[in-house]
Amino acid sequence: MRKLLNQFIILTITFWIASPLVDLFVINKAISGIEDYINYILIAKSALFGLVFTVVMNLIVSKH
Repeated sequence: MRKLLNQFIILTITFWIASPLVDLFVINKAISGIEDYINYILIAKSALFGLVFTVVMNLIVSKH
């Protein structure tokens, strides 16, 4: 259980940090400051991505 929680936290934080940076370098959308990171939609997307990716990754690993 602890392994899954650690994976979830790492994936969530990584997506939360990387998403505005991808917008900056790929879409050329400027980062205006802390407002881009303290955005409820970004936090919810990060948590959902972390949850889905953790579940899918562990299901794939457990099948083999």
